[in-house]
Amino acid sequence: MKRIVLICCVWGFLNSCMAKKEKTQTLFDSIEKLSNSYGICSHITRDGVLFDFDTRNNEKKLMVDLGIDYVRTDLDWYVCQPKENDAFNYTQHKEALDVIGDDLKILGILTPFTPRRTLNQWEIYVKATTRKFKDRVNCWEIVNEADLVKYRIKDFTPEEYVKMLKSAYSIVKNNYPQKDVVYSGLCDVNCGFFERTIELGASRYFDIMNIHNYANKDREPERLIPYFKKLNDYFIRYKINKKVWLTETGCTTMKGWASEMTQSIRLPRIFIISFACGIEKVFWYKTRSNEINKNDKECFFGLVHKDYTPKPAYYSYKTLIKICPNRSTRPKLEKNGNVYSATWKRPDGKNVWALWTSKSEEVVKLNIKGKYKIYNLNGDEQSYNSCDYTITPSIIYIVGAKNVDIVN
Repeated sequence: MKRIVLICCVWGFLNSCMAKKEKTQTLFDSIEKLSNSYGICSHITRDGVLFDFDTRNNEKKLMVDLGIDYVRTDLDWYVCQPKENDAFNYTQHKEALDVIGDDLKILGILTPFTPRRTLNQWEIYVKATTRKFKDRVNCWEIVNEADLVKYRIKDFTPEEYVKMLKSAYSIVKNNYPQKDVVYSGLCDVNCGFFERTIELGASRYFDIMNIHNYANKDREPERLIPYFKKLNDYFIRYKINKKVWLTETGCTTMKGWASEMTQSIRLPRIFIISFACGIEKVFWYKTRSNEINKNDKECFFGLVHKDYTPKPAYYSYKTLIKICPNRSTRPKLEKNGNVYSATWKRPDGKNVWALWTSKSEEVVKLNIKGKYKIYNLNGDEQSYNSCDYTITPSIIYIVGAKNVDIVN
């Protein structure tokens, strides 16, 4: 009888240990290896103290130094045609994109006019803008955060957006079939806007699905996993098979929201989790904090300060791109107890493991085989004198090992 009880206890213990290990599935259509996966948002086409046109050369230097692939920026209607029936003037847009040159790919955002203009006028703007920048812009996003446009344009509806999306898609594909059309970067896929547009047939009029999600205040990056699963539920329900981009993510460092170190710690977790779930490209919002208004969270999202001195997140992004470069295999993510681990193979053939927790610290034993080096969030090499490792929300990278196992 005691033996039976002991066996049952051991079996129950093993099952409980096994249950703690959770693998995150790749949810969306995505290629096996990362390709042009790192992006950033920059308002280089908008002038004024809130934006980055006047500092566009510094913006470009920052992007190149980071090693990103894509810049997402606005091709605003109000800038190129402020008054109805005016001739289009693209001087400001062109000066901004000339700075980018051929060094980076461009995701251009086509924006509606406030107050509302007609669908016919929208089509004229889309035709003129896509023709003007056909050799500069790689893909076109149709309206930023369409689910929030109703706060700028009265009674803006999913029905109106689908008409705009359909007409823009037709214009782009009829003239530049190789260009991808990107759905509006939604603030929240669960607000009803997205589902209504799909019911209206919107999935026929875009190549790439597009979402936004932020890790502000106490919203840890790991909450992205159920958010992506919810989007995948919509895909399954409506039989959608599209690539997905996360074209805005970030963490404001406004006082009372998150510290600069918290921003830095969250950044690589956002990217790695997104890649593991099948997100093709991730764009950090944004390059520079203008820091104009200390009470406005929008003024503190940047990787660098107003004067372009780096925040810690600048270095954690640069380190991530170096340790998980393009042509690396898509990270595979699992959770073992409270510890998250992701693994991938770089184009140089080296295996990489990234380990972290969501909030608390966790002491674990690691069985590491082969020659390896360990780096912290900023790429500084670390040394450990035992097989006990304290894993925290600040990620560590194990580079070059043949295998890494969490023993306990």
